[in-house]
Amino acid sequence: MSPENLSRRSIMRAAAALPAAAVLPALAAASPVADPDAELVVLGARLEKLVREKFELSFQWAPLLREAHAEVRKRFGDKPYWELSEKEKKASRRLLSQSAKRNGCRELDERMSAIGDAIEPIAEAIMEADATTLGGLRAKALVVLWEVRPGFAYKGELNFPDDGGATASLFHAVAAMTGLAPMVKDYCDRLKADVTERPDSDEAVQS
Repeated sequence: MSPENLSRRSIMRAAAALPAAAVLPALAAASPVADPDAELVVLGARLEKLVREKFELSFQWAPLLREAHAEVRKRFGDKPYWELSEKEKKASRRLLSQSAKRNGCRELDERMSAIGDAIEPIAEAIMEADATTLGGLRAKALVVLWEVRPGFAYKGELNFPDDGGATASLFHAVAAMTGLAPMVKDYCDRLKADVTERPDSDEAVQS
């Protein structure tokens, strides 16, 4: 058996060893013969659990980040970040960091980063695998959802490429076919509802 196959088998065995609650119950009795994408679906179930956790934390993180920015504006006024002097920029970044640490934003950011680190190898394994069923397609759609998530607190929509909406249209169609549409809709609705203000610059909102 080649090292590549051994590596793939190791990944799949690790996913299959997860508690039953972490994977689709129907997979418990499934076999690769009965379902050619059984192993891929196991990875997809694991990815979905992590993505949901990451998204939930992000909705706790975003208002705390805005709160930290509000403290900075209270100190330095509403002048855009790029109009501050270098001394003011340095002081504002320091205050933002202190405020984010004080209100728990930084802790949430670290937790989300840890989840992101756990997601990446699973997402890579899913991308490398072939999908021949709706279950496998669902796993791949979850990877797309993870990749198009907004990176900043003020972003109220998914970050699809600028291709006239073609990618977004395809993704939403796949989400509907594979049962992901409710999850996607809930996430998108919460993104829109969460946008209450837009910080002055991308640099200023990074945590």
